[in-house]
Amino acid sequence: MNTSISKRVTAAIGAIALGIIGAVALTVPASAASGPNLTPGDTGTITIHKHEQPLISGAPATGANQGILPDPIAGVVFSVTPVEDVDLLTNGGWDDAADLAAGLAAASDADQFIADNLSLGTAVNLGATNGDGVAASGALPIGLYLVREVSGPANIVAPADPFLVTVPLPPLTAGGDWNYGIHVYPKNSVADAPVKSLDTTGAYAFGSTITWTITAEIPAFADGSDLTSYVITDDLDSRLTYTAPARVFVDGVQVPANAVTVSATDPVTVTFTDPAGLDLLRANGGKNVDVEIDTVVNGTGTIVNTAVANVNGSDFTTQPVDTTWVPVKVIKVDTESPTTMLAGAVFAVYTQETGGTALAFPGNPAGEFTTNASGEVVIPGLKADGTQYWLEEVRAPNGYQALTARVPLVVDENDAAITLPIVPGATTGTVVTVERVVANPRINAWELPLTGGDGALWFGVGGAALVVIALGAALVATRRAKANV
Repeated sequence: MNTSISKRVTAAIGAIALGIIGAVALTVPASAASGPNLTPGDTGTITIHKHEQPLISGAPATGANQGILPDPIAGVVFSVTPVEDVDLLTNGGWDDAADLAAGLAAASDADQFIADNLSLGTAVNLGATNGDGVAASGALPIGLYLVREVSGPANIVAPADPFLVTVPLPPLTAGGDWNYGIHVYPKNSVADAPVKSLDTTGAYAFGSTITWTITAEIPAFADGSDLTSYVITDDLDSRLTYTAPARVFVDGVQVPANAVTVSATDPVTVTFTDPAGLDLLRANGGKNVDVEIDTVVNGTGTIVNTAVANVNGSDFTTQPVDTTWVPVKVIKVDTESPTTMLAGAVFAVYTQETGGTALAFPGNPAGEFTTNASGEVVIPGLKADGTQYWLEEVRAPNGYQALTARVPLVVDENDAAITLPIVPGATTGTVVTVERVVANPRINAWELPLTGGDGALWFGVGGAALVVIALGAALVATRRAKANV
């Protein structure tokens, strides 16, 4: 989260205002010995201007109207309570008011100081601050008043401290007028929701490592001690295996080990230590904390992840981020007879049409999958984000021609048919296996020269004829021999 333009403007012009009256020195005004020149029965008003704490504080408020400052906060409720037994119509009353205001501003426990030192009348809640961060009281009699922040939006991590203010305020210059229309500018430290992002670059197969990043802005604090705790937590889905430790950065610089404690197991927790870690954050108000968490994907379906930044006990949750992984079933069939399933085909998965290295899977580093007797094999999980995959037939079934080119395979979330709602805490839902049918042409048998049947018969007939001829020739030769005797 980037610091808003209005914050930068505020920082540049030095606009501020912790608006507590302790900043307005409660000096005893020049007056007659009996007391200040105030008119009993006069009334005034207190107008509260509520804004975010700027990165750079300016001068204390004076009670004058500074107009609408940047980054107003709507919806903040204040109470105004009269302090009894402080009479501002006397010089002693102003001395008491000054002492009480200084004591409350310096107190380490404001509530305890109030309980021990102030006698209070009936509190009156003002209306919630409007879109300009403004809320005003009705007519208030002359006196000392305790102003408290009662409630506000959930993003406030450091409410304004209670403060004392007089009605009226003394003149700012000698001879000036009393200020009966008092404007105070108490500030709040606020935190915005952190942002979750995911990097799946180079992650395609079940068992791959993906990186989640949590980015949280560091609130600005007028007083560094107002930051009391800062913890980031990521409770990972069961289909993610945490690779410890997470990496932590402030303003892009890795945080030293003595400033942060990072858990070695899930849920992942990042706790900034006191004082080293909290001092580091105090010095970098308005900048970012980044936490990088490596995880191994060990399950299929849509995996939803959120994280929480807890500042001073208040939780701020990221938006959900998800990634979908699906199993893919390859079905091997005969081209001419698609109902004939083929066993023994071996497949591998690639992310490019030619060359490259087959994707590896847990327990199967070669990434080779063989169809069973039903002609099927399931590739356990591929990232379903529209990535173009390619199936290579490493070995064809016996008696079939091998495929000469890789088969394209695009897997996206629509293929996955995920029924799971993408919200934090959702159950796994049903994951439908993506199916792809791959056909192979059969190698046809051809006729070989005959070695039996009719061919053998004629060979036999020919052989018999030769024998007959040989016998005839022998008989003729014998007869001729006898005639010559």
